[in-house]
Amino acid sequence: MSRRLFHKNLSLFKKREKRLFELVVSTHLPSNFHIFNTKSGEPTLKVGEISFHSLKSPSKTEKENIKEWAKKINISPNQDIFVFGLGLFYHIEQIASFFPENKIVVYEPDPRFLRAILEYRDLSDIIDKIEIKIGSLISLDLDFHYFHPPSLRFHSKFMSVIRKNKKIKKGVLPPLRLKILVVGPIYGGSLPIASYVANAFKKMNYQTEYVDCSIFKPLYEKIQVNVLKEENKLELLKHLNYLLSQYCLAKAADFSPHLLMAVAQAPLLNQTIEEMKKNGIVTCFWFVENYKILTYWKNTAPYYDFYFTIQKDKFFEELENVGVKNYHYLPVAADPDIHKPLELSIEEKKRYGSQISFLGAGYYNRRKLFSRFLGMDFKIWGNEWENSGPLIKHLQEGGRRLPPEECVKVYNASKINLNLHSSFTAKGIEKDGDFLNPRTFELASCQAFQLVDSRRYLSEHFAIGDEIICFSEDEQLVSLVDYYLKNQQEIKRISEKAYKRVQKEHTYVHRMERLIETIWEKPPLRWIKETEDEKISREKLIAVASKDKDLMHFISSFPLDADLSLDEIVSQIDIGKYELKEYEIIFLLMKEFKKEFSKAL
Repeated sequence: MSRRLFHKNLSLFKKREKRLFELVVSTHLPSNFHIFNTKSGEPTLKVGEISFHSLKSPSKTEKENIKEWAKKINISPNQDIFVFGLGLFYHIEQIASFFPENKIVVYEPDPRFLRAILEYRDLSDIIDKIEIKIGSLISLDLDFHYFHPPSLRFHSKFMSVIRKNKKIKKGVLPPLRLKILVVGPIYGGSLPIASYVANAFKKMNYQTEYVDCSIFKPLYEKIQVNVLKEENKLELLKHLNYLLSQYCLAKAADFSPHLLMAVAQAPLLNQTIEEMKKNGIVTCFWFVENYKILTYWKNTAPYYDFYFTIQKDKFFEELENVGVKNYHYLPVAADPDIHKPLELSIEEKKRYGSQISFLGAGYYNRRKLFSRFLGMDFKIWGNEWENSGPLIKHLQEGGRRLPPEECVKVYNASKINLNLHSSFTAKGIEKDGDFLNPRTFELASCQAFQLVDSRRYLSEHFAIGDEIICFSEDEQLVSLVDYYLKNQQEIKRISEKAYKRVQKEHTYVHRMERLIETIWEKPPLRWIKETEDEKISREKLIAVASKDKDLMHFISSFPLDADLSLDEIVSQIDIGKYELKEYEIIFLLMKEFKKEFSKAL
């Protein structure tokens, strides 16, 4: 840091923006804000795993990015350009260069970025062309012209709340801070999806309780291994299922959710679902499996208020045949907090990297097709590859099942990720395969290159040939692998486009928004009643809190531009964990008074 530069910049703000001047003076950079010089000699910023600009030449890279963006944007002379995210200011300088007649208004929720800029960048030539707004109060009517991608990633939860509140204003989401109970399975492929779902609801600022049934997996495995007689084993597993179902019912009684969100293989008995519905809980199930292979849906689907699936067409007909009416297509997605580009160490690249890789279970169709890559730099990761013949030489680390954090390292380290959907019947590529597996979206979210088999729904989610490359014949896959190993620039271009598409449309937040929108199309009675509850004006709360720093901080934890019900406010008070503050006691007393007054009526 140059103190001379910092004080020079600070004096510019003291003259123009006294509030920003005071804010910057009272703000300090934490140790995880890593600022260092690049190969070009320019400073760049990295926070955790997020690089806010190029590590080689920030100005040059941002010039290329903004040049491409400027070709697509339609901005008239003298029109204000609204930008989200400060970064270290390189993109803003380039926007000012391409649009010299326009004022640039930059919104940044975190004042630490402005402090970093004042310490490391000279603003004297650009200060008169920009207006900087720091803080969380962003009008829901504001449409940004440019989103700085790393800033979007850093502020993903903040932007999820902004997007949710815009949808509330349009009437497509309920003006209610929902309480949602997410129930996952004991084990299996849908287990991580359940945690991604819970994370998405939390990002949307809903009160979310995740019932993680995987904590009971050791007991499940003990029964499987130690009980020899099949009839006794089945009886014990039946009792375990009942226990877990009752456990979920007890959690629902404690939490009183508006919505039960059950993910495939969740251990919920039909009578438990009926009990929850009697208590005013809306119930929905996300069947993220192949309906042709796992058929338990026939016995469970009719009990849920809403049934979401990753297949449609024929499956919808089958659901109607068993009496299900509220069925909806909802494909899987990616969680950008987990599935993201990584900078791997040399050791990690060596361990997880290869020219070609596949991560997944050893289904018959994969064994047949992948034999074409014997002897190449080809790594196979995953379980159930026993008795796979010569392919066993390519199996890594004993065929263990990798957790999501390691899967992402494989995706990032591989030049070409093969993505062949599983099939029990096909000898290679499944003809007329429909659903998309999670890997399709996760690889794209990691900005990792993939070759995926042709699927009926694929073109609904990606531009084939531009954002994703697919194959429909065995020989075509072999020739595509050969072509792309020789064309790294093509790999980079396609991967970047796939990444942008996922961030824009295919995260679990996008999916859960769609799920809530679907339910809200015919609003549940309990939800309507609670939205009609008397609201407390946010403006009045802010006015009251203006002289109380703690109360202001408490109010700022709620969604922006939204009035609040007393129930919503009280739900955020952590009773019993620490000594209650004065304002918390007042809100709790107001809640009790309201409750007693309602009884008297």
